[in-house]
Amino acid sequence: MKTNLRRSAFVWSVCLMAWALCNTAHASSILLGSDYLETLPGTFFDFGPPIGSVPLKGLPLNPGVLGTTDTIVQRKADAILPGVGSSAAIPIELVQLSLVSVSPVTIGPLFYDVFVHLTPLTTSSGTMTIRHEFADNGGPAPEGTFDSFFDVFFTADFTEVGNPLNTFPVISTARMAASGAPWSHEPMLPGTLLVTGLAGDQNANDHTSRPPLFGDDHVQQIVHTKILGGPGAHLVQPASQPIPEPSTLALGLIGLAGLGFVALRKKYRRA
Repeated sequence: MKTNLRRSAFVWSVCLMAWALCNTAHASSILLGSDYLETLPGTFFDFGPPIGSVPLKGLPLNPGVLGTTDTIVQRKADAILPGVGSSAAIPIELVQLSLVSVSPVTIGPLFYDVFVHLTPLTTSSGTMTIRHEFADNGGPAPEGTFDSFFDVFFTADFTEVGNPLNTFPVISTARMAASGAPWSHEPMLPGTLLVTGLAGDQNANDHTSRPPLFGDDHVQQIVHTKILGGPGAHLVQPASQPIPEPSTLALGLIGLAGLGFVALRKKYRRA
């Protein structure tokens, strides 16, 4: 009898340990996906003489759907990170870039707005090395850092202010690099844009049906510095969710008021 009780106790203790392990284990590896980013003040590019340094800001790609997103980076492979102390290098690609000059640029007697985008039919690819440096915490605190670089092929369209027919392109390339940028499996900033999709969805940054010990990648702030061909910098952080249009908010309030009126009317009818 005592032997059977001991066996039962041992089996239950093993089961409880296994249950605790499964419920306390956090994600370590990172699924492929996309980072939706917005450009921050301090971004600039030096075109050299006679144009010089041009401060830039983000021009959102699709505000109604992607919020403040003006830059999209794709992580093209899963990053296998068994635990603290591990690292992985994966291919990445800059697939969208939409910037505009903060103010018009003077060239001779004329003023030009500058619109920057990726050069068509080119690939702006690079590598990201991700380090798992801190224990998984299940929250927004950093769980590691990463380094990355891109060879960016871009076109800057200079358009005369007030005369859109007078425009000319400047086609260029630059290697942009970042170092020691923090990441976490959970969003690190409130209001971060989340694009949901099944595990394996390249466009998602919030995957569902994730395999065990896999999570997503969310960053806080990245400074890409131009390291070839002269000075330049691109400061980004996670893009924010779309802000509802005033008309949408108004319709929502009208709808709520209407529901309240109907409920109140029913209440008085019963009385």
